[in-house]
Amino acid sequence: MTETSVTSSPQFRALTWQAQWLFFTALREGPRPCGVIDVWPKRYAQLTPGIDEQFIVDQAHALDDGGIMLYDPETDEMMFPGYLSDVTPANNARKVIAVVNSLASVRSPKLAEAVLRELQQLRDDNPDAPVWNDPRAVAALTGKAGAK
Repeated sequence: MTETSVTSSPQFRALTWQAQWLFFTALREGPRPCGVIDVWPKRYAQLTPGIDEQFIVDQAHALDDGGIMLYDPETDEMMFPGYLSDVTPANNARKVIAVVNSLASVRSPKLAEAVLRELQQLRDDNPDAPVWNDPRAVAALTGKAGAK
């Protein structure tokens, strides 16, 4: 899912300007290869006069409620649903492995599970892509990542 398709959607346009502001602010931080972004309520509040941490959390919930991002308040991380939908594993194996490798940095079990579901969907849609034979991809998709 590209930024352009998200921002032109009716769901995004229905958001308040404050929720849209958080979307673009978090996006500037740059998502990890798996589409997860850290939301920094304390940092954003310190950098932006007139807002506090609760304001940031409220806007993150608005993005989640609007279907634009998945938000985990326990870890202050967000994820783009459908982030991997533009990936073609057959000619972008490095992207798939980058996604798999970046899973280790996701603190939220909820978001890690969402990334795994997207990877599984990608595999189901492209079962013959050689990347699915890579031991890292196999480990991630069988729940054995990090196991020795």
